[in-house]
Amino acid sequence: MAVKKSHEREEIERFLIILEKRIRQLGETVALAADGLDPESADLSFADYVRSRDLSSECWAFSIVIERRLDEYTGHDKAKLISRFDELTINIWTMLLSCSLYFLDSLSRREYLPIGSREIFVREIKTLYDAHKLLADSRYEGRITDTLRRQHHRAERILNEIIERAPALLNLGS
Repeated sequence: MAVKKSHEREEIERFLIILEKRIRQLGETVALAADGLDPESADLSFADYVRSRDLSSECWAFSIVIERRLDEYTGHDKAKLISRFDELTINIWTMLLSCSLYFLDSLSRREYLPIGSREIFVREIKTLYDAHKLLADSRYEGRITDTLRRQHHRAERILNEIIERAPALLNLGS
């Protein structure tokens, strides 16, 4: 039984390391997108957006696998592993909100919204809703940084600005 628990712990630790690497890749992608930002037009490509969102989706999918393993794990160090997983979850949200800010800011600076903006907009509404739930979850209390809270509020403000400028984006029935 101890061998099985040891194997389970090693697998969870390996998964956490892989997730950490993927989060770093996500951070690098977000940073590259930000570096490609034209300060005059704040123009980011839809391809950059899709690439960063695909990476964040991979992180979330892998997080589900890890969370399931943690739920089934009964070892004495479960709390330590959960704590590490929670930190990585917050890191994903930090990267995701950074990405959202770059793209929402880019959209908000345009006189006219480009094709594909509606899809970005709809996805970002969901991101902000999920971020709000995370920030309110007592599990993460004391772990949420002021930076993450500021990013969340800034993303909400930018989203509201886009709504004011392009109310047709809210017409989700068409």
